[in-house]
Amino acid sequence: MQGERSRWDLPDKRNFAVNYAREEGYSILLLLDDDVGGLTPAVVHAGCQMTEMTPIFGILTGYFPDDSVVGHISSFCGGVGDRFVSGNCLFVRLDSCLGHFAGIYNEDWLFVLSSEVEAIGTFDSSVITQRQHTKWRSTDEARWQEPGEFITSAIVDLVISDDTNLTFDRRFWEHAKAERRQLLARLKKGTGSAYSLTRVIEAADEALDSVNSDGILRFMDKFAHDSFASRK
Repeated sequence: MQGERSRWDLPDKRNFAVNYAREEGYSILLLLDDDVGGLTPAVVHAGCQMTEMTPIFGILTGYFPDDSVVGHISSFCGGVGDRFVSGNCLFVRLDSCLGHFAGIYNEDWLFVLSSEVEAIGTFDSSVITQRQHTKWRSTDEARWQEPGEFITSAIVDLVISDDTNLTFDRRFWEHAKAERRQLLARLKKGTGSAYSLTRVIEAADEALDSVNSDGILRFMDKFAHDSFASRK
């Protein structure tokens, strides 16, 4: 299964930060990407305080959302979707969060979902911003993101519908893949004359060819094993 970009080490760095902070006895960790700006001491203090109520508290950046290639194109086509907490500005209370960052795109979603916390807090900010980029128009970016985007989006849907028992069901993943392709077909149609974006959606669709239910189940087995090992 593709979707693990060579030399992409962000999940390893985030796992190291979590483990190091725990070993050194820190109680709260702020994960912050280097393209996020506008953070002030007052915001950091408030974020730390919020972890007393919700062990995971994320700030949703304004101006340029931290979204996937497909997510940005969906917005371009007029779509409006719910924003999920991101690892680009994330406060974590270490004594309550047991998550693990996997080596696929949207690894931060899997960290949050595997942390086994009762509540997740978010704040939609117009002050905390992410630097704008053009990677969302890249076919290469679409190819490596899509497997992780597909898998994590499906898992989020299972959690929301309280159907996580289907996580290891091959028929579920086959159906989810078919639905994902229908979504991509709608987005391709919605790009209209924007040929460059049409090619990006086509690249994402091609990347789904590398994803099958057996590969997903192997990935989920490995993720479960790595998550358990990280808690020891």
